[in-house]
Amino acid sequence: MWRSIRCHLIQVLWLTTAVIAMCAGCQIEAIPSWRLVGSQVQQDGLSGSDASATPPCRAALTGEMVINEVMVRPSEVDVDGDGISDSKDEYIELVSRATEPIHLRGAELWFNGLRRGEITSSGCVDPRHAFVLFGSMSAARSEAFTSKVVYLDRTLRLADRSATIEIRSVSGSAIDEVDVAAPVTSSGIVNWNRTRAGDWYAPFQAHDNLSSRPWSVGRCVDGGMFPSCLRWIDAMTARQESRW
Repeated sequence: MWRSIRCHLIQVLWLTTAVIAMCAGCQIEAIPSWRLVGSQVQQDGLSGSDASATPPCRAALTGEMVINEVMVRPSEVDVDGDGISDSKDEYIELVSRATEPIHLRGAELWFNGLRRGEITSSGCVDPRHAFVLFGSMSAARSEAFTSKVVYLDRTLRLADRSATIEIRSVSGSAIDEVDVAAPVTSSGIVNWNRTRAGDWYAPFQAHDNLSSRPWSVGRCVDGGMFPSCLRWIDAMTARQESRW
């Protein structure tokens, strides 16, 4: 019996030595949770090595993020690219009005006065760029866009009714709060968008009333990319400064 065990150990040692020899000079790395964004690859919208990393920017404050687009009912839209349209394709787009990079890690989503969950991703977004908030079960998006992606620690579960949607900071203060109307129909895509991207005072309208396309995740309503589609802010600032 001992002879059989010794022969077996010798075979295992020989196979291990052979594998090491075949892989001499190669480098084995742990594969992170990469997500495909068009032709680009990013790691869940993170700036750090993982979701627990300390963000290399400060947290968003009240008034520095604008809820810009809300996909309440995806219907036939497959945003996450998994081949089906369901609640995982819901999203909330937020535009930064800050003057420096900020993050949303630890911020909370509140829906009609009830806490829905916490944002876990550590990614930073540059001024006048956007975050797109998905639920925790979302997969890779089906098209490219330049915005960072962050995730709630559970599915969004946005209801088909009038609602107050609020993003609260780590300290509990409101970063932004909006009211969206109830869907007019019982079927089809329901997506609300501000009439002007990044404008706190712009009302929400059905996306297909503003564009030929019923959604524009990670982009301005006309399909323009952030931050170039927010040049109206520069023009407004210039007019205000000229009055001083």
